[in-house]
Amino acid sequence: MRQGCFIQRTPFDLPIILLLVAGLIGIYASADRGVSWGAYQSLLACVLLYYSFANCSRPKLLVIVALPLAVVGILVIGGYVFLQVPTSLPFFSQLQTWIHPELLSCPEGWSKPPLAASACGVTVAVEVVTMMVAGIALFPGKKVTRIVCAVITLLLLMLLVISGCHATWVMLAVGMLFLLVWRSRWFLLSLPAWVGIVFWSVTTRAGISLQQGMDTVSSLLEYRYHRWEVIWHMLADYPLTGCGLGCYPSIFHQYTSGYGNIAHNAYLQFYCDFGLLGAIALIGAGGVYLRLMWRVWHSSPSHPWYSITVGIGAAILLAAAYSVVESAPACILAMGTDSYYYVISPMFLALAGVLVAAYQQLKKSDNLRFKTGEQT
Repeated sequence: MRQGCFIQRTPFDLPIILLLVAGLIGIYASADRGVSWGAYQSLLACVLLYYSFANCSRPKLLVIVALPLAVVGILVIGGYVFLQVPTSLPFFSQLQTWIHPELLSCPEGWSKPPLAASACGVTVAVEVVTMMVAGIALFPGKKVTRIVCAVITLLLLMLLVISGCHATWVMLAVGMLFLLVWRSRWFLLSLPAWVGIVFWSVTTRAGISLQQGMDTVSSLLEYRYHRWEVIWHMLADYPLTGCGLGCYPSIFHQYTSGYGNIAHNAYLQFYCDFGLLGAIALIGAGGVYLRLMWRVWHSSPSHPWYSITVGIGAAILLAAAYSVVESAPACILAMGTDSYYYVISPMFLALAGVLVAAYQQLKKSDNLRFKTGEQT
């Protein structure tokens, strides 16, 4: 890495520059620049978070401190949010009585308590942390560390049992299968078993038959498809600049009176925010991610940074898969009485920063010797 004026150059610099420029174009095209400037400020904060992680001078301390704090925080927040919705599961119903002696009432116009309405966003965060911890447990490393991470992984999986997000187990299967196949390609043979586990989990959790579960999935996809169809019409009118940074909720209601204001697709919502240039930046970032993971694949599995790097890669893949059916990885939307607040989600930039920090340690010590080179 070459030394810049203030910070080291990182692999994601060019996509980030394009994203910041796309955000300014989004402000220019915005019908509500107050909302857009607020969203852009949150974007700048996310970029600073990325560079804080990517250029961290003590990455080992970052992992030792930040990861345990993330686990504790996600267990507390996840449990508090998920248990706002009544459950009949034995252990969790007792825990619910202790945490929420009186279940929170729903404000007028809400079908769930406010925090429970954010269950999908919290679920994504729980599964992202699960992938990082599971990566450490699966790959070579200190035995005690692997055992502790395996126990934490089981605790996080138990927490996901009470998640109200419909895509929980499907996306979890995507991330776990990625880790298992990375560990050994023989795990591809377990794909039918994973499909069975997903269907069993969904049907058992909802108390419905397999056919009813399939009908529910079909209904959810149809619901999202109608929403995506409306967004495609929006983007057809704003193909270059997007709808204005943070202006999706207000523009959406100009095209339809039905459905809600959540896109249920982070990529479509991202295009609404950042336009064509933002889409190019996103594609470039995806290319950088694939290039980094390709180099990690060819590094030594015995390296102490190998497991956490693969875990972060799995977390990014899981969040990317979630983005197909949820908006949470793109933004955080808070509705007020007659207005809303629009915040760019820090998830991808934070994960990218940690990935770069881990990759640089892997590269520094291992020099990323290719397996073929090692054999010769």
